[in-house]
Amino acid sequence: MRLVPVKILLVSTCIHAQAQWDTVAYDGQNNIIDVEITDENEFLISSFNHVYHYDFSVNSLDTIQNDVSKEFAELSFINRDTGYAVNLPSGILKTTDGGVNWFFVNSSLNTDYPNRDILFINDTLGFFTFANNGAGTFRTVDGGVTWDTLSDLSLTYNPMLGGESLFYIEDSETIGHTGNALFYISSDYGDTWTESIIDPQISLFQEVSATPDLISCVGQNQSGQNKGVIATSVDNGNSWTTVEVYEINKFIDVTIVNDSTIIAVGVSQGSYHYSIYKSTDRGQSWHPQDFSVVLPTYPYLTNVKCINQDSCIACGYSGFIIKTNNGGGQFLDVSVEESGLSSILTYPNPNSGEFWITLNNSMRVKFIQIYDLYGNIIQEKQIGSETQIRVRNLNEGVYLIKCFDERESIVTVKIVVQL
Repeated sequence: MRLVPVKILLVSTCIHAQAQWDTVAYDGQNNIIDVEITDENEFLISSFNHVYHYDFSVNSLDTIQNDVSKEFAELSFINRDTGYAVNLPSGILKTTDGGVNWFFVNSSLNTDYPNRDILFINDTLGFFTFANNGAGTFRTVDGGVTWDTLSDLSLTYNPMLGGESLFYIEDSETIGHTGNALFYISSDYGDTWTESIIDPQISLFQEVSATPDLISCVGQNQSGQNKGVIATSVDNGNSWTTVEVYEINKFIDVTIVNDSTIIAVGVSQGSYHYSIYKSTDRGQSWHPQDFSVVLPTYPYLTNVKCINQDSCIACGYSGFIIKTNNGGGQFLDVSVEESGLSSILTYPNPNSGEFWITLNNSMRVKFIQIYDLYGNIIQEKQIGSETQIRVRNLNEGVYLIKCFDERESIVTVKIVVQL
């Protein structure tokens, strides 16, 4: 049987005083809600009554819309000129001149939900989803004028398809979204769906980014001390690798830059001032990046978008907009001895319910809990540097191993049981 290692790196940091992200704007008032790339070097940024245009090539930020009768939230553009916006507390707005002027295509759709998203694939087909107060997903085929409720009664957990973040993979004509700990995907534009559990012990995944070969979701583990969590999948959402980052209270947005690079942003934990994390190995390890702007005690970044591997902007509360011209530069210094970078090897994987767990010398794991995908504890066991695990009477499928130190869980890995 082939041995398949599962390696998880836990991130902890020390300070490196070289700024890699620089300030574009800060007004101390207007929270940034969404960012869209509309052209090769151009972004549109929504902030309630305001819409801003940012030209990355000349570092120019302009207010192109300031309308107190409208409240701009999530954006979705199909080309440089044509885009749509969620209006709060109701309605869908459209622009045909790059965001300068907006008009209602629908004024009655209730959009007043704290967790929501909009996605237009072309000028007629679009989707709106929300995850609170009943939860649901809607589809339009007439450019946002009318909306129909989607559902799939064959689903086990959420047949009404409530979600928080939509994505579209053009190559496979696939749409999908996240909703709490669940992941949904459809290959027929919403007529039928499949669902999977990203991690039953983590109840909040609120943003997703997807390419044909890589999917990444971010959010917060709300068990015990809140901590940021990032999940990645390389098999279209069938299985996930989850990493928790203690220096982050909650990750709020994520973008896949290329086949190997992902950037996630959020709000830092306590006295830490790390709000930007980057992976260059498809989400297996994550490292913080530095920025020059003086942020509040709790840096709060809500959006990140990249034109290419070098040119990115990140935005957040109080009107923070920062940018990088070199992909965020080098990682902040990480010391193996100080941070406890750790690896876990589970083998064989897949297995029949009998396998070994091997820890490197710096691993802090004291015991494990094995869960099924419904969140039921199958076994709890103290482990050492090398421990054989035997679990009897398991059905075939994916199981989660949550690893704990003396206080709380530090990482989750997955095994596949094949009988």
